[in-house]
Amino acid sequence: MILATVDEYAWTQRTPLGRMTVRAGSKGVRSIAFGASAAKRSTPVPPAGRRIAQAIDRYFAGDALALERIPVDLDGVANEFHRKVLGTLRDLVGPGQTISYGELAAAVGHPGAARAVGTALARTPVPIVVPCHRVLAADGSIGGYGASGTDVKRRLLAIEGTVVGKGRRRGGRRDRALALSSTGPGPS
Repeated sequence: MILATVDEYAWTQRTPLGRMTVRAGSKGVRSIAFGASAAKRSTPVPPAGRRIAQAIDRYFAGDALALERIPVDLDGVANEFHRKVLGTLRDLVGPGQTISYGELAAAVGHPGAARAVGTALARTPVPIVVPCHRVLAADGSIGGYGASGTDVKRRLLAIEGTVVGKGRRRGGRRDRALALSSTGPGPS
């Protein structure tokens, strides 16, 4: 176990994507690293992290809703616009749903800021739990997925029953929220 502060705990667990290192605290998951960014070996899950580790295991076993109830701590995201993008995405787009970068920009009150949204997603410290993989290009194509690549993005979408190229799913929380306009900090 890696102990950074009294309020922080970390572990590395195996997933179908390879090793995944998770850092969390009393407010929730603070960061997730997988692939080459993860720790080189697995470490035990501390008692405080068991619920999160079990949810990650359930997610990769096919329970697309398993991560929806896991709290996320975005306090470490320094840019207020980025926090708003990440929080809105998590609240708005559930498993089996997708949204475009432009639609997400409009949902946070900054239509036309699709590139800034892409930057916020690329810099997220909590991929998978904040579902950046659910954001597609405007034409419905896969778009990017940071250093992990589009194969990982396709695998995550497949766990949730979404096949890119067969039409994007609409409905639920996303369509209601897109009708809202908000004000606040813009892209920076």
